[in-house]
Amino acid sequence: MLRVRRGVLLIALHGLNSAWWGAPVGLITDPAFVDLPLQEQRRLLSTYEWVEFRGQHSSHASLRLHVAGFLHVETYCRCRVPLNRIEETPSVAQLVATDAATQPFALAAGDFVPFAHERWSLLPGVTQQSIDERYATYLNQVIGEQPGTSLAIASPEGAEGWFVAEPRSRETVQLSLAALSASATVAGAHLYRRALIEYARRGFRIGLAAFSARHAGVMNLYAKFGAVFTSPEEIWIWMSDAVASQSAMQRR
Repeated sequence: MLRVRRGVLLIALHGLNSAWWGAPVGLITDPAFVDLPLQEQRRLLSTYEWVEFRGQHSSHASLRLHVAGFLHVETYCRCRVPLNRIEETPSVAQLVATDAATQPFALAAGDFVPFAHERWSLLPGVTQQSIDERYATYLNQVIGEQPGTSLAIASPEGAEGWFVAEPRSRETVQLSLAALSASATVAGAHLYRRALIEYARRGFRIGLAAFSARHAGVMNLYAKFGAVFTSPEEIWIWMSDAVASQSAMQRR
């Protein structure tokens, strides 16, 4: 379901989040939404359980979103990583990268280290298990769509983790998500380094990354790899009265 005003898409149904939540969840990336009359905003939002707004920082937008009932929940850092400049180290020399096109694989919650400190935890009823199930669904979605750039990283001891990515051009790849195995014997930094070296070997020069500002370790790692940071993205969430009341009850 789409919400369109004068031919411009304003709210789109977020397929992954809707399936995970079990009810319609929306996504707004069009900044024109913030300048709609409040009554129109509420009308457009009314058919969704909750909605994310994603966009670059703007004081005007921040005020308008606050008035409309949105809560700022996240800042996403964005960067461009020069893949062909990342050096192989002895710590990753033993790691083998195999793509899902060569050796198919799928993941389940419990296979990887839990994704902690995620914005989804602000939603009522959401548990760590359900967050990890959402990420497992997302990982498997990317694996299914892009098996050639979905990597399983292993050492002689076994599975160390997975890294999924989506090509944007012949030389550019979106570094979508890394997941460290629950039984990993290496640090997450080694997983990142080995995966990015593999993408460089496959002809990609630039990796595009986006991640929560809460994850300072990832930021420091990409900076170490020579990343150039670009404008961050702000994320806001609006909840319907039904969802917000559940959240209030949960806090009591």
